[in-house]
Amino acid sequence: MQAAAVQAGATSRVTRAQFSPEFRLLLLCLRWPLSPPHLEAIAEQSEQPLDWGHFVALLRRHRVAGLAARALRQAGVTVPTQAAAGLRALASATAMQAMALSVESLRLQRLLLASGVDAVFLKGAPLAKLAYGDVAVRHSKDVDLLVPRVAVARACTVLQRNGYRASFAVDNLPRERQPLWFRYSKAMDWTHAETGAQLELHWRMTDLPLLDDVFTTGQRETVAIAGGLTLQTLAPDALLAYLCVHGAMHGWMRLKWLADVCALLPHEAAACEETYSRLMRLHAGRAAGQALLLCHDLFDLPLPPALLRELEQSRVLRYLRRSALRLLRRGGEVAEVEDLPFGTTSVYLSRLLLSGGTRHLMQELQTWSFRPDELLQSRLPRPLFFLYPLVRVGGWLRERLRHGGRSPQPRA
Repeated sequence: MQAAAVQAGATSRVTRAQFSPEFRLLLLCLRWPLSPPHLEAIAEQSEQPLDWGHFVALLRRHRVAGLAARALRQAGVTVPTQAAAGLRALASATAMQAMALSVESLRLQRLLLASGVDAVFLKGAPLAKLAYGDVAVRHSKDVDLLVPRVAVARACTVLQRNGYRASFAVDNLPRERQPLWFRYSKAMDWTHAETGAQLELHWRMTDLPLLDDVFTTGQRETVAIAGGLTLQTLAPDALLAYLCVHGAMHGWMRLKWLADVCALLPHEAAACEETYSRLMRLHAGRAAGQALLLCHDLFDLPLPPALLRELEQSRVLRYLRRSALRLLRRGGEVAEVEDLPFGTTSVYLSRLLLSGGTRHLMQELQTWSFRPDELLQSRLPRPLFFLYPLVRVGGWLRERLRHGGRSPQPRA
């Protein structure tokens, strides 16, 4: 048993050794909570010869400036002047954006409830508060809002009346095609006309089957944000399951997603194993196993030797682990995955392996094949929509060749 634990630790150190000293410093900064030994390790790593410009580029790439700034400050690290200015600018922008979206989330919750729309905030301020105790340190790009499918139309009306505009106007589609949008999509993107605030309105959490209906099973909790104001989010296990699947669906290409999961997981081996068992019952499956392995490799998450052996014996999980680590290393550690030749292709290949059953695999293939925004604008007659995957494959190859193998899709 002890030999297995030593071997697991060696594997973790070898994995981290493949990254730059700046990346290893960032990994130390993203561990939470920041115990005295962790702070000492941060101070020790920062004394090595470092390219601080590369470190700031990593913060920008992984959107973790707020967390890194707090860790370096608590560890008493003096950052060189130029890098310190870049770090302050990124951390300040993170805090301002997070606070603005927190206020907007509270406003939206009030408006939606007044219109009879039940809503759950998937990440954002509630996640930052639960994981780090501070809504201002975690980067947020947009508001992720989940509503029941039957309430989507009412939610859209609320958003339209309060300054939001949809990036894809479903209402402009012929009525007979509108159900296809909701069948093959999971969310709509919105932008506030005046403030520029971005919002994703979800009626499904992911493209893969995940969890039961959170609006009927009580898998929710209320999180205090500030001044007695609260936001509703997923219950602890449901939130962890969602975060594991969300990160895995994006290939774990940003460290901030893995840091969130690691911050919410118990850092005691037996409790971590119990949590993993509960996540499996919530159908997080291989995404949860991949997340545990990556947290073990990069953040020293303690795993029982028996569980570690079980996860590492899975060929699929070993591939998913390697795929995520390759994405983190490619492009000098700082290139966006979308800017790498066929970078997103490896993400899509990983997604096909996340579900263990044939039904889930077929659903993921269907999600990739039937892009709703492209499908509904195609010239194929409705009776011939079954041929769309052939059109989609051809279009996908043309786009990749035209962009040198890179993805034309917007960044996550």
